[in-house]
Amino acid sequence: MILNQYGDPIPEANDTQPRTGRMIAPDLSDRGYEDVARRITPAKVDRILAAADGGDASDQAELAELILEKNHTIAESFDIRCKAVLGLKWHVDPGDESPAAQEAAEAFEKALKDAGTQQGCDTFKALLSDMLKSLIVGYSLNEIYWGPGGSLIGFGSINSRDIDFLNSFTPRIRLSNAGGSIEPDANKFVYAHCRMHGSDPVRGGLIRPLAWLHCFIQCNIKDLLSFIERYGMPFILAKVSEDSFNNERNELLRMISSFGSSGGGLVTQGTEIVPVQAPNTTGDVYFKVLEFFDNAVHRLLQGQTASSGDGGGLSKDNAQDKVRQDILESDVEYLADVINAQLAVPWCRFNFGAAPVPKLTFDVAPPEDKEKNANTLKTLYEAGFEADEEEVSERFGYKLRRRAPDNPAVPGMVEATQEDADAAHTLNLKQKYDAMGVAIRAGLLTSDPEIEEQTRRELNLPPMSEA
Repeated sequence: MILNQYGDPIPEANDTQPRTGRMIAPDLSDRGYEDVARRITPAKVDRILAAADGGDASDQAELAELILEKNHTIAESFDIRCKAVLGLKWHVDPGDESPAAQEAAEAFEKALKDAGTQQGCDTFKALLSDMLKSLIVGYSLNEIYWGPGGSLIGFGSINSRDIDFLNSFTPRIRLSNAGGSIEPDANKFVYAHCRMHGSDPVRGGLIRPLAWLHCFIQCNIKDLLSFIERYGMPFILAKVSEDSFNNERNELLRMISSFGSSGGGLVTQGTEIVPVQAPNTTGDVYFKVLEFFDNAVHRLLQGQTASSGDGGGLSKDNAQDKVRQDILESDVEYLADVINAQLAVPWCRFNFGAAPVPKLTFDVAPPEDKEKNANTLKTLYEAGFEADEEEVSERFGYKLRRRAPDNPAVPGMVEATQEDADAAHTLNLKQKYDAMGVAIRAGLLTSDPEIEEQTRRELNLPPMSEA
């Protein structure tokens, strides 16, 4: 396999037919993996990241997947970022203006939209979703399912924890049942990886800072719950005699525990208990710390703090508003570059030979302010301009048609309109030549025969005599 300077596979020129079918079988042993996110501590995070630095990134990749399940702040913020991309419209542009390029672009766009219709195959949208996860993990690998003659059937996801980089920056796929590992073939896989910290894929994902934030959030949530249990719930303390303490201790403890889960204790009457109060008994410090870490997550994933804690029910426009525009543009450019280089190139060669390669493009323009556009249309209408009904309907999302005038036409209206137009023309001429007079008197404009002739022509004056 030939790689480019970024470590991505390059289709070889002599490959004219794809390897069809599925190469990597789905791994169904998901429940056999250890939950590395359980009982997370700073020491555990450090150990996982250190192992990834040495090329064994399986635990780091699994941690990246698990925090998207277990941390609601990270899951919500990343879900918004993904929705902002997946909600965009996309199209395929031809490689040039030739008929062959146009035909290839139309066929490739149809192939992407039809991919994944067979059972057991992922769609193109699912491929994009997997590739977006590489922003967290640092890399993603998806198998391309080719059909006979170079047709595109669909895609298959390779779990990121089954990919290692032990001996190089090039990914290898670990096979199940101690079957060793294989290197992905060119034209058979879509490999995406971030380059935030150089060419090492295991250090390119946002999992590196998110792992620490997740750890600190979990530790503070545990402390907050302990605080609530101590200061927010009643505690039953029973003082009994020495004889009762020795003879009926178990029965008394059972009775106390039956009151509920708020907690309780049993001491003798001579025992002195002195509670030591924390300086802060309101819990504000925990909420402030959690708010700080939540905002750090949102800034890291969306480029800005969240305006609302509710990430559900987002439309395309709302999702785009919550993600900073430059981050959104960077994400779609990253996806398009990988798709164009690793999918469009081999697909075009398999199906159209040497035709110009089509290019995937996302419509990443920011959502329009419809109220602002409506005011602009009103201003233009009052100035005498009319907008195209079809374009306005498309922009506003409503089927619009021009209504009939409120007052029917009456005799003399045409003449009145013509009179208004003549009056406006006369006013414009007056304003123009008043301004020219001021400019001549100020020495900014010099009158010459050409200006004189133009003036007489516009004002319907007789031409100048030879004298």
